[in-house]
Amino acid sequence: FGTSVQLNLTGNTGGIGQTYEWESSANIGGPYTSITGLLATPAHTITATSTLYYRCAVTCSGNTQYSTPVLLTV
Repeated sequence: FGTSVQLNLTGNTGGIGQTYEWESSANIGGPYTSITGLLATPAHTITATSTLYYRCAVTCSGNTQYSTPVLLTV
């Protein structure tokens, strides 16, 4: 049950030591919960079973920035 969906980023630049962590929430304003742990690349496949917002936390040198949340409708 569910559909495989690949989460990824566009328009970003990679770097040595940069990490990615995907998060989901039922509400655009959060709270967000990690669904991946730390990843070396932003590409990650999930099985979508419910409608949720997803965002990616990108960390480099201790500085974390968040992608714009996107609503994945199931």
